[in-house]
Amino acid sequence: MKTKPTTKFERAKQRLKSVKAFYSHLIVFVLIACITLLIRSAVLAFFIGKTSDPNFVTWIDLNIFINLAIWGAIVIIHAFWIFGHTIPFFKNWEEQKIKEYMEEEDKKIQRL
Repeated sequence: MKTKPTTKFERAKQRLKSVKAFYSHLIVFVLIACITLLIRSAVLAFFIGKTSDPNFVTWIDLNIFINLAIWGAIVIIHAFWIFGHTIPFFKNWEEQKIKEYMEEEDKKIQRL
C-alpha cells in the first residue's frame, strides 16, 4: 500500500516523477509509431502476395492506423492528466518544477 507524501518536497518530487513518466511514455510512443509506419509497407507487400482477398490487406492497414490512433489518444489523455491545459518546457525543468510545486503548496497553506 502506498502512503501519501507528507511534505511539500515529497509531493513536488512525486509530481515530478509523474511528469517524467509521461515524457517516457511519449518517447516510446513516437519511436514505436515511427518504426511501425516504416515497416508498414513491407507488411502490406508481404500479405498482398500471400492472399487473394484485397479486403484482408485493407483490414491489416486499418488495424495499424487504428492501433496507433488509440495509443496516440491515450498519450494525449495522459498529457492532460499530468499537465492540465498547459505543457511547460523549461531549461533545468526538474529543479524548476520542484520549486514551482513547493510554491503552490505554500499558497494553498496560506489560503487556509
